[in-house]
Amino acid sequence: MITDNEVAGMFRLLKDKGYAEVGYEFGLDKKYKNSASMITAVQRATSRVRDNPEKYGISIDTVNDVLTALEHRKTAGLLNRPVEENLTLREKNELLDPKDIKGMVTLGRNKAAKLLNTKLDRISKSKKMLDELDLGKLATVVAIMVDKSQILSGQATENIAVLSKNIDSNLSTEEAIEIALRMREKNMAEKVK
Repeated sequence: MITDNEVAGMFRLLKDKGYAEVGYEFGLDKKYKNSASMITAVQRATSRVRDNPEKYGISIDTVNDVLTALEHRKTAGLLNRPVEENLTLREKNELLDPKDIKGMVTLGRNKAAKLLNTKLDRISKSKKMLDELDLGKLATVVAIMVDKSQILSGQATENIAVLSKNIDSNLSTEEAIEIALRMREKNMAEKVK
């Protein structure tokens, strides 16, 4: 069994070392029958600290530093090895064509959402970080997420019917758009007042 002090020590070392190095340094190679089990034990210890840093006497800043270092090493490792070594079978089947802009944007969106959720989870678990959170920034993030989700689901982000009710149906598309945009600007200016 790994003690809480060992868990905290392993976590701190992960800022500069990989899972295997930390496992060997703590003698886990003698406690587990293979390196995969040893690495899994270090990863579990990392999750325990990440989920409850206060229990192990580790600050949120240290947690963020260690997790960032791990992610950077993971990314660097992925960039330095052949692509095939880094991908699961599913990922290999889903390789994106560089010309597939929608696919790349979707992949980026999903990664950003995962990172944002992770950061928000960390903030929600830390009273200090929660107290320091700028509500204006949080409101902006929420507003953007709501707006983008409406776009992705095909819903309008503003009520076009209100803007187009005074437009003559005999106008060309370009003229109608120009008038709607001018009306929108006027409405936006009135809202600001």
